[in-house]
Amino acid sequence: MFRIMKGFTLIEFLIVVLIIAIFTGVVFSIVANSSNNKNQDKKQKMTVATVQQGLEQYFLDNNATYPAATDAATMKNILVDAKLLSNTVDVTSLTYKHTTAPEGYTLSFILKNQGDSGENISGTAPNKTYSVVAQQQ
Repeated sequence: MFRIMKGFTLIEFLIVVLIIAIFTGVVFSIVANSSNNKNQDKKQKMTVATVQQGLEQYFLDNNATYPAATDAATMKNILVDAKLLSNTVDVTSLTYKHTTAPEGYTLSFILKNQGDSGENISGTAPNKTYSVVAQQQ
């Protein structure tokens, strides 16, 4: 006579456990990556805010002009020399453009998180360039 088997075999059980472990690993890596992007974006925003503060103080101290620099590294050196910015601030991920008539500047940078923005920041998609623009009237 035939025996009726109830329950799972050991192989079936191990396959189910393996599938659950794979799904858990995928979900964990997605969550960890998203969290890492948010942390990088937060650091980027803090850097931009720090540089903006230095630029605005420079503007007030130097007859209503912003640093006439051609790139972020030169702008940083000018602000560091004026003791308005710490030398430890990393501006390598920023793009700086000085404008005249009207006097102003544009700071461009990349945020990695979907829909991430902030006060006075324009941009729409992840891994796209965002800009902070300041112009005097």
